[in-house]
Amino acid sequence: MALKELEKTILSKAREKKNAAELALASGVPIASIMSVLEGLKEKGFANVETKTTLTHGLTQEGADAAVKGLPEKKLLTSLAHHKTMPIGQLREQLLSKSQVEDGISEQEFGIALQWAKAFGLIAIEKGNVLLKEQKKTPHEALLQKIGKGILEEHLTHEEKTTITELKRRGLVEEKISKEVYAIATAKGIEELEAERSGSTLITQLTPQMLKSGDWKDRKFAEY
Repeated sequence: MALKELEKTILSKAREKKNAAELALASGVPIASIMSVLEGLKEKGFANVETKTTLTHGLTQEGADAAVKGLPEKKLLTSLAHHKTMPIGQLREQLLSKSQVEDGISEQEFGIALQWAKAFGLIAIEKGNVLLKEQKKTPHEALLQKIGKGILEEHLTHEEKTTITELKRRGLVEEKISKEVYAIATAKGIEELEAERSGSTLITQLTPQMLKSGDWKDRKFAEY
């Protein structure tokens, strides 16, 4: 079976495993065309094609904003830093009166800030007062910055996987699934390519002309 020009090009470029994007770049054709040809080469047994699925995590818009401006609990700690303790109502009014640019937060975010600051042991609430116990970077803040730089699921620690689940619930992180198609020419594909290049394409049918000329003696027959 004669190879088309693009099939020849792809087989020659895929002597070593390459992904579809690399083959498209090397062949100078759109990746959609590469995918179509790879499917045909796979069916003919001329190439091994596999799809690799990779799970990554990315920041939502809210997560990206928090990575830059700070999480609500960080803003709460910043407000407490100078006073160490403050009536919860006063702290709430102070944070709600500020704009987002001035490290202010919304009513909903104030509740979230109290929840997580307390969960991480950074504050205590006693008799209507909020007490600052410790001011440090939380696991949420640290992982948010790490995800912003890009991180694969397989590189997450057990603790980070737990933390990332919490960040998803907060709407700060989302899963991103990417798929890459890889291909490598088979021995059969290389043999067909070399046969066509040398002018000795596999014979699928012996004709009277071949018998007369003796041309069939230097040719290979396709397997059935």
